[in-house]
Amino acid sequence: MRGSPGAVFHLNSKFRSMDYILIFLSSPGTRSSFGRLLVFITLALSISSPIANPAGAAGQCSAPDFSVSRKIAAGREPVAVAASDFNKDGKTDLVVANSASNDISVFLGDGRGGFAGTGSVSVGQSPRALVVGDFNADKRMDVAVTNFASDSVSVLIGDGKGRLKAAAEKHIVGGGPVAIAVADFNADGRPDFATANSKSNSVSVLKGTGRGAFSAAVNLPVGAEPFSVIADDVNADGKIDLVAANSGSGDLSVLLGDGAGQFSPTLRYAVGKRPVSLAAGDFNRDRRSDLAVVNYGSDNLALILGSGEGTFRAAQKFNTTLAPLSGAAGDFNRDGRPDMAVVDGLRAAVSIMLSDTSGGLVPARTIDLPGEEARSSFVTAGDFNADGTDDLAVANGGKVLVLQGDGRGNFGVPDNYELGGASFIKVGDFDGDGKNDLAVLAGKTVKIMSGDGKGKFGEPVSFTAGNDTEALATGDFNGDGKVDLATVNPRQVNISVLLGEGRGAFGKAADFAVERTARAIVAADINGDGKIDLATANDTLNSVSVYYGDGRGKFGAQQNYSVGGRPFSIFAFDFNRDGKIDLATANHHSSDVSVLLGDGRGGFGEAVNYAVGLTPTALFVGDFNGDGSPDLLTTDYGSASLSRLPGDGHGGFAGARSFATSRQPFGLAVSDFNGDGARDVVVANAGSGDLSILLGDGRGNFNTARGVAVGKNLRGVALGDFNRDGVPDIAITDSGANEVVILLNSCR
Repeated sequence: MRGSPGAVFHLNSKFRSMDYILIFLSSPGTRSSFGRLLVFITLALSISSPIANPAGAAGQCSAPDFSVSRKIAAGREPVAVAASDFNKDGKTDLVVANSASNDISVFLGDGRGGFAGTGSVSVGQSPRALVVGDFNADKRMDVAVTNFASDSVSVLIGDGKGRLKAAAEKHIVGGGPVAIAVADFNADGRPDFATANSKSNSVSVLKGTGRGAFSAAVNLPVGAEPFSVIADDVNADGKIDLVAANSGSGDLSVLLGDGAGQFSPTLRYAVGKRPVSLAAGDFNRDRRSDLAVVNYGSDNLALILGSGEGTFRAAQKFNTTLAPLSGAAGDFNRDGRPDMAVVDGLRAAVSIMLSDTSGGLVPARTIDLPGEEARSSFVTAGDFNADGTDDLAVANGGKVLVLQGDGRGNFGVPDNYELGGASFIKVGDFDGDGKNDLAVLAGKTVKIMSGDGKGKFGEPVSFTAGNDTEALATGDFNGDGKVDLATVNPRQVNISVLLGEGRGAFGKAADFAVERTARAIVAADINGDGKIDLATANDTLNSVSVYYGDGRGKFGAQQNYSVGGRPFSIFAFDFNRDGKIDLATANHHSSDVSVLLGDGRGGFGEAVNYAVGLTPTALFVGDFNGDGSPDLLTTDYGSASLSRLPGDGHGGFAGARSFATSRQPFGLAVSDFNGDGARDVVVANAGSGDLSILLGDGRGNFNTARGVAVGKNLRGVALGDFNRDGVPDIAITDSGANEVVILLNSCR
């Protein structure tokens, strides 16, 4: 897994004449103890100055929302993004670090939320962190990048017109630099650097000359696996101090500066499991530096209030999404206090947490990014459209998503699209136009329906797969940055792989043999080699098969594992939080769920089975009771119910609790439909031809299901923001009427 902690803030010390955007990213390597929950995961937190949005500047907003409004193609595996004005036109621009292509990209903003690329500049190997500032005193913004694989920092000098040129010298630092901070450590009026080095358990300090060059690094010991570092005056003596978040030891190291570039031995403060990013700010408005820490391992955000003398109180913990990966802070509701946005580690979503008057944080809502990759790597905040409010930019897959505000919760009049034998549905941007499309299985074909971004879809374009396709998985199987498809074909006893061409078209299907009666499929990096693998649930064989990908679109080296009777669905997730992919199946005949814990090398232990309702069909994983541990949901076809099994965070699950649905529930999907921050559930009922909407309370309970009449024989269900109004809509396959039904979320 790769990670990237970060921070964006404005210095308030002697060096106040310069503002710096600090982005701290990281990568512990492909064999990190965090594992490979997804092919590429980064961990980040950024914080932007609340000065831009003073309280009452445009009236308070009680429920800030964001919708994806722009998608910008970046380099390969963008892991960091920072905002600044590189061409001195008064408009916010972006710079992005691309890990796999070893370069950075600059995008110039138009002041209305749009961006245009100016090209890329090569840096060192595996860039992870960005920092922006004027390093050569020419009043133009420059960039410094940490290179994880080459243990160095690259400095790129800006020309004031939006172009950057790499300096000849790369500065050697400690092993595996994953974060970077800039400030004037020795009070000479010139910016200096500090990097957090995850491999050498150190912080490197480099003093600037003011001409774009820096001294040799001085390495200072900190805790185990530092993933983030910030520079701030935490003891209010007018001298810059350093704070590092130590992922391996679960604490912070505070190093007090003497104003001459030297630092005292570290003070340590416990914060939580696997802290990965860090920021300083005045969260309780007492004019003292506080610290905010994202804890990947304990699924929370720790807030540590400062005394103003360099010491800190015990951490307050605020639950976030599962495995929080990335965050940004800004004043999202214009009340003058910093709020937080946190990227969800399980799915493509951002959660908004608003500051309260006591310095605490209150969950406001979760924003789904339907159709995007779940491996969003970094998020930063800035006013991209010059409306005086903070927007968000997210590095996701091969692009950057720019989100601006809006949001809503019920469902409007359905739109129907006729298809032949529609059975399974998937949402994604298959034609690369930034709008959600649909991929529907219908007989021997995959039908692609391009969305117009207003909730409508065009005529389906068919691509031949296998006979009687049963299930569909998506992912970038050949590493070209385009969405590919894999279908399970039980009658042909094979899987069809269709490689995407990026314009909504797919190449000819390439088939490979699988175990007979393979019924369900999931794509994930199961053996931790950075390449997408496939796993199938094999119906009558009562087994799971794993097929390892070669990164070029081909699969082989099958392994089989026994599960319960007639598995109908399969899910890949890290249930015991050891950083390794586990599997779960819903078993129709034995009426239970099988959980197989992974070893991170592609192998799995013996299945453990947990009873649910009668004849389960669909399966979903999420934290529904707010305890930070993944739970399981199943639709129980035979008992007309939804079952929830609470997880213990160690790979085990408690007894199931059931909630009534309509007749013969088949498919399910999860999102926050009413904007209250709690996860809700939609169930497609095959027997009654309607949907059951179950609103969650965030404590593991669901209200009495509300029925929405749809059609005849509902099967698959998928979510997406089809009209780009910032809230999740629903798409359902009705195999009885050969239709896809669209229901737009019309809550106002």
